[in-house]
Amino acid sequence: PTVRESPSWVNGGVVARGCARLVHLARRFVLNPRGYLGEVGDVDVAAVTTMRSRRLLPQDVDTLASMLDLNAKPEGLKFPTHLLSVPVDDETAGNLLEMLWVDIVKGDNTVLFGVEQIEDEVEGVDSEEAASAVKYLFDARRAQQAAFGDLAPTKLETAFQALREAKIVAEMDFSCCGNCGASEIGGDEAEAGELDQWLGYVFFHTQDTEGLIEARNTYLNYGIFWPAHVTEDEFKAMGDAERERVYTEKTLALMKEVVIPILESHGIKVVWDGSMRTRILLEDVDWYMPFPAENDEEGLDED
Repeated sequence: PTVRESPSWVNGGVVARGCARLVHLARRFVLNPRGYLGEVGDVDVAAVTTMRSRRLLPQDVDTLASMLDLNAKPEGLKFPTHLLSVPVDDETAGNLLEMLWVDIVKGDNTVLFGVEQIEDEVEGVDSEEAASAVKYLFDARRAQQAAFGDLAPTKLETAFQALREAKIVAEMDFSCCGNCGASEIGGDEAEAGELDQWLGYVFFHTQDTEGLIEARNTYLNYGIFWPAHVTEDEFKAMGDAERERVYTEKTLALMKEVVIPILESHGIKVVWDGSMRTRILLEDVDWYMPFPAENDEEGLDED
C-alpha cells in the first residue's frame, strides 16, 4: 500500500515519516524524511544473453530484446582477478562480477562505487588495482555495445519522452526507492521556478530497474504537483481531508486521461486497478542504456 500522510505544497505530494532502505546487497543505506508514495520493488540481478549488430527501429529493439536481450554479460567475461595482487576465490569473483554488471547495465560509470564494492569483498585489495578492475569491466561493456551498432530508443524511452512533452515529469531509474524518489521528483523544475508548469510525475526507481532488466516489467510511482492545479492560497485554505480528496481526484484523473493513454499509444501494456494504493504496472518493456564514453573518477585518490 501507498505510504500517505498530509499533502505538501512544496513537493506536491504526500509526505511520509521517513525512509531507511537497504540497497545493493546490504551495503547502501539511504535515509530521507520527506518521502511519499513509498513502495519499494524487489532487488534483482540481470541474467540474460547477447545481441547482434544493425540499425534497429524502436519496435525492433523491444522485440529482439525479449528474445536475445542486450544486457547479458559478454560470453566468457570474468572478473579480472589477474589485475589484483591479492588472491580472490572463484565464488567471490563471480559475486563481484554479478554485482558490478548490474550497475554497468544501468549505465553507472562511477569508478569509486565499483572500487568500494570490491574493497568490501576482497580484504587488503589495493584501491588502484580495484579501479583497474572496474575500468576493465567498463571497457568490456563499451566493446560489447559497439558491436550492437546504433540502436534506436526503446518504446519505454519514447513513451517517457512523450510524457515529458505532455508536461509530466517522467524519470527512469530515479532515486533509490519510492519514498526518496517521490520527495526528490520535480526538484529541478521547482528550482527553476517552473513547477506550476508541470502537471504531475511518474518514475520508477533503481530497484525497479533491476527487476525490469530481468523480468521486462516495472512499476511506476505517480502523483501531481499542487502548483499546477491550485493556488497556494487555495491550498492553505483546505483542511487535511479536503487536500486528500482533491489530491486523489486530480491524480487519478491525470493518470487515466493523460499518462496511461500515452503509455498505451507506445505499445506498452498497462495494468492498474485505478487505486491510489497501488502502483501502475508496465509489462513487456525493456531497459537499454548506452554506457558513457568516459569514466566518472570523482572521489578517487589521485595521490
